[in-house]
Amino acid sequence: MRSNDFPKIPIGTIGGVGGWYFTMRQEIEDIEVYYYPFIYTRDQKPRMMFKVCTIFRKNDGSSEINENRIGVCLGSGEGPAGFGYLINDWLDETEYLKNGGITIEYGLQIEGILSPDNIWTFNFHDRVFDYALNGVHTFENAREHLERDNFPIIPIGTIGGIDRWYLTMLPSTNGNKTCPVMFDNLDENRPTLRCRFYLSILKNDGLSVTPKEEIIFLKYDDSLFGEFIFIDELLNEENGNLTNGGITIEYGFQIEGFLSPEEVWTFNFHDRLFDFSSLGGLLLSARHYGFSNVIQLLDQAERFNGPEFLTPFEYGLSHCLAEVLKEQKTLKELKRRLKNMDLEAMSGEMMKKCVKRFFEFDGSLPVESSERDWLLMPVLFVCAFTVTALGLVAAVQIARSRRHYKDNIQQIAEQLDGKTSFAYQDLCRQRADGGRASKSSSTSSWCEETAAPTIDISTGHVVLNFLQEYLSEPTKIEAQWNGIKDYHNEERKKTKAEKFSSQNRTILPFDDNIVDIDGKTSDNEDYYLNASFIYDDDPRQAVYIAAQTPASNQIAAFWQTIWQHGVCLVVNLSTPEECKQEKNYWPDTGSEVHGAFEIHLVSEHIWSDDYLVRSFYLKNLQNSQTRTITQFHYLSWQKDSTPTSAKSILEFRRKVNKSYRGRSSAVLVHSWDGSGRTGVYCAVDVLCARLLRGIRQIDVVATVEHLRDQRDGMVATGDQFKLVYGCVAQEVNHLLKSIAAQ
Repeated sequence: MRSNDFPKIPIGTIGGVGGWYFTMRQEIEDIEVYYYPFIYTRDQKPRMMFKVCTIFRKNDGSSEINENRIGVCLGSGEGPAGFGYLINDWLDETEYLKNGGITIEYGLQIEGILSPDNIWTFNFHDRVFDYALNGVHTFENAREHLERDNFPIIPIGTIGGIDRWYLTMLPSTNGNKTCPVMFDNLDENRPTLRCRFYLSILKNDGLSVTPKEEIIFLKYDDSLFGEFIFIDELLNEENGNLTNGGITIEYGFQIEGFLSPEEVWTFNFHDRLFDFSSLGGLLLSARHYGFSNVIQLLDQAERFNGPEFLTPFEYGLSHCLAEVLKEQKTLKELKRRLKNMDLEAMSGEMMKKCVKRFFEFDGSLPVESSERDWLLMPVLFVCAFTVTALGLVAAVQIARSRRHYKDNIQQIAEQLDGKTSFAYQDLCRQRADGGRASKSSSTSSWCEETAAPTIDISTGHVVLNFLQEYLSEPTKIEAQWNGIKDYHNEERKKTKAEKFSSQNRTILPFDDNIVDIDGKTSDNEDYYLNASFIYDDDPRQAVYIAAQTPASNQIAAFWQTIWQHGVCLVVNLSTPEECKQEKNYWPDTGSEVHGAFEIHLVSEHIWSDDYLVRSFYLKNLQNSQTRTITQFHYLSWQKDSTPTSAKSILEFRRKVNKSYRGRSSAVLVHSWDGSGRTGVYCAVDVLCARLLRGIRQIDVVATVEHLRDQRDGMVATGDQFKLVYGCVAQEVNHLLKSIAAQ
């Protein structure tokens, strides 16, 4: 230590990277000299997630855990380190120094490796890297803990490489019920998990009380709740729920997938409990959840496994198909294979690959005199003709598109000299087609191209200049607003909503996108909620449910809507004063029952003066299934007005979208009448989401018309219309700053 020349002890290869060493490293702070244990490698290595443990052996034989944590190490020469002690502490013969030396036990485990493509691969093979655990724990002196509400928090270990998971019991907000809960250390950097869990109270005869098993998506701030049970019932000794005065909890937890910050899922295929034993099972799951990267990986992997001829046709694997076609060495063999294929069911891409393989034999399409060819050959000629015709059409279209884009590029160059508005509007409308509902069709803001997850700098500045020009000259925005303020779709009917005229405030949903609800009221009348499905560019998947704030007699229908349509996020834009005009659909404390649902208020967090976040535990009393619902409540936005700043709206939206990651259900957005403020939020979110998807066409007018084609009154005033411009401009500016920082 005096000469700072600790030896560097080689400890071998870890995580496929050689040249790892253990040593003691010096660090000087002010005039104090510290030494700390350090593990590193000189070799180049990818970014790694690791678990490190260092234990100091004292001279009396006892141990002291110096460090036990998870971290990330970066490049060459970097690695995990323990805590440092002063040099005089190390040399204290009553503590660490024994026979002139110090003894340190160390452990290092690689738990994840980040590829150059920014995809984490997790260490599911290492049994130390537990991805599942289960156990039983008894809370002694249960009656005393329940009376004082001070159940101990019990650490239950590391799961999925995530340290410090805990088990405890929590009361309901009104204090008359309790339930077992599992949670982690609430680390914001922890990825979203797909997990399976089990929680139950065990009676003294070994039977389970209120068992709960569920598969959920778990964000960093979520917890795993068991079933609530009345405290009086739990403490009644005749029920046998207590074991020697204690409550025994059985728990189980298994991680089935990780969602990376890049929105890429890594699945736990190695755990036999999470087993897909066949290629078909894997592909079925991947297609169900829309995991295209998994499908591509399976396609590439199966290609080298010597697949059967029918495999690529059965599962739609293009790379695998190319491989099996190459294996057919003669035309006769290929025709024999395809003879019994259902050609009508074959995709166009696969048909083209088959035709191409036919042409590869002898450099031309062979014709043989065979009785079996009279059906096959005409099909092949038709396919070849179709492919050729499509190629010619595509070539013409590409030529026209290039000529049109060249004109637009010239116009963009001109607008940089002061002609922003004309160039940008032309760019936005270059894909508009005929048959529109108005002079600025809502479909002009749609885009089907696949793009990078952000905008390039030049496009971003063009968009920002256009938006800022309009914001600096309010008369332009006013002129646009005057052109669309009275716009509504006169072709759509509202007969369903008209039957419930007393339950509508100002807006009636259209028949073809009204939100249908199962069930009846206590008076045997059909459930009804003034709500509309809102779509963006995919008519198969609603992005929002736009609704009016439910009246007191619609609360049961409101929760039925959430359950029936899989809603997990609610955006409430009504002010507290408006909410007081009707009974709140959520309990202020404790729990309430509405229709077939029991709603528990789990938590309420005030994030700013403008909004707060509530978490509800929703139980279906008909089948005992449960879900967690999150409500984001914006407090300060008055009806027919705008907030003082667009910044708070964007912060609120980002908070909502951060919670929404990994989900596919519609977000329920409601305000007092479900139109003005609801329309502004949806318009801003749609436009900002398109920017994040890399779409270059942003048209505020067309977007508002697109929303009004689905629900009347979306964006109700000129100030609200201007607010949409302001929010989108700030979001573009935010994106450009992010790009510059990168």
